[in-house]
Amino acid sequence: MLKKILNSVIKAAIKIGNKQLMKVKNVVIRRLAMFFIEAGQTIALIYLDEDKENDKQLKSAVRALTQQALGEGIELAKEKLLVLKDESLRDALLVYLTGVQKIAGVLVDEDPNNEAQVKAVFENIKKELISVSVDLATDKLAYLIGTKVKDPIMQEVISDFLDMIDDILDKD
Repeated sequence: MLKKILNSVIKAAIKIGNKQLMKVKNVVIRRLAMFFIEAGQTIALIYLDEDKENDKQLKSAVRALTQQALGEGIELAKEKLLVLKDESLRDALLVYLTGVQKIAGVLVDEDPNNEAQVKAVFENIKKELISVSVDLATDKLAYLIGTKVKDPIMQEVISDFLDMIDDILDKD
C-alpha cells in the first residue's frame, strides 16, 4: 500500500514540476530539466514496483535513459546549429553530430562488442564525414585565397589545385 501511495505522490510531483518548468523561457534548460525529472521518476518507480529485480531494471533503465539523453542533447545541438548562417560550417557540424550520435548509441547499447560496432558505424559514415570536411576546408580556403592572395593568376592556380584535390577525394 505504501508503494502505491509513494508512486502516486511521485507522479503528482512530476506533473506539478513539469507544469512549473513550462514557465522557464530557455528551451534548452526547460527540456533538459524535464528530462532529468522524468529520469528521476523512472528510477524511483523501479524501486516502487512489484518486480524484485531492481538491479536488472536499473541497468536497463540507465542504458535507455543514456541513449535518450544523448539523442536529446544531439537534437538540441542540431536545433542551435540550424541558425548558423555559414552553410558549409552548419552542414559539416550537423554531419559530425549525427556521426557522434550513431557512435555514442552503439557505445551504450547492450552489445559489449563496442569496437566492432564503432568500426562498422564509422565505415558507414566515413565518406560523408570526409566529404563535408573537404567542402568546409575548401570553402574556408577559397575565402582566404580571395582575401589574402592578391595575384589573380596565383588565386586561380591555388583554386585549381584545390579543385583537383576535391576531385581526387570524390573518386574514393
